[in-house]
Amino acid sequence: MADDRMDVGNSNLLKRLNRSKILSLILERGTVSRSELIRHSGLNQSTISRIVDEFIKAGLVHEHSKDESVPMGRKPANLSIKKEGKIIGVIIINPSIVDIAVCDITGSVLKHVKLQMDKDEPENLLKIYAAKLREILVPFEADLMGVGVTV
Repeated sequence: MADDRMDVGNSNLLKRLNRSKILSLILERGTVSRSELIRHSGLNQSTISRIVDEFIKAGLVHEHSKDESVPMGRKPANLSIKKEGKIIGVIIINPSIVDIAVCDITGSVLKHVKLQMDKDEPENLLKIYAAKLREILVPFEADLMGVGVTV
């Protein structure tokens, strides 16, 4: 019984790693075709298609102009990160300064504030920083994909 659960966990981990690999390749290259993703990732065509379709459905990636550099045959559609509509919150806690930012999906900073580090209780500090992040998120009409906190 325990072995069955281990297989499920490993399968889910593999799916997350494959998704991460594909998203990283698209981010690094800016514009890439599905065939290039297959070539650079080592994953098979059906895995790439499934992951890319999930990304498109989630609004993370979009297909656009055909690659005219291909001399013959069907022109592959290009894929790139869809920057609009998705944001990420960031809280970086340093000994004296706290950086709170909103970034687009590529990591470009859209808004940034610095706060002096208080010597309050840790639970209170996180509430204060989360409230500040909520405050700077207000003008953005986008889906918050997640929040990263580093200490």
